[in-house]
Amino acid sequence: MTSPPTAVDSSHSSDRPPVGDAARQRIGLEEFLARLPAGEAAELRVEAARIDGFERYALPVRGIEQRLWRPFLATSVMFACGLILFVADNRHLTFTFGWLGDVTLIVLLGALPALAAYYAYRIRWRTKADKFAFDINAKHFAPRGAIYFPAAEPDATPVVVIVDAERAYKPTPTKNDKLKPGWIW
Repeated sequence: MTSPPTAVDSSHSSDRPPVGDAARQRIGLEEFLARLPAGEAAELRVEAARIDGFERYALPVRGIEQRLWRPFLATSVMFACGLILFVADNRHLTFTFGWLGDVTLIVLLGALPALAAYYAYRIRWRTKADKFAFDINAKHFAPRGAIYFPAAEPDATPVVVIVDAERAYKPTPTKNDKLKPGWIW
């Protein structure tokens, strides 16, 4: 009579291939490039430098969400108060304070959209850098079974995550990709 396998039983785990993060291995960029032929390594080194260049613009904005949560909370409360005054006040604020009531209402209702515009303005370089890095990874690194992540800090080592090249990102064409210009009209 055998005992049932436990959750930590290692005798059955070798039968199955690793899944998810267990299948991924993180190594340094130079170690990954050493595994490749010289021509491919030089090409990927140039592409990694391009991603690092984009990251230089995005690095100062990383973590902006943690800095803006208090202003977001305050402007959300201001917007809610302004909306309540706008809908339910029946112009008592304006009759009591004149033009100052109108300015107060504009400030209360405009604070949240102003913060959203500020956030969109500040985040634009990070969004562009992430898009370029994704495109470079999909075109150059993913076919070789890797994803490149630039260093998060200036003195840190860039990391390459080894992935299954067959299961890596492959764009699926949509209906709009198949249409040629002018076919709609």
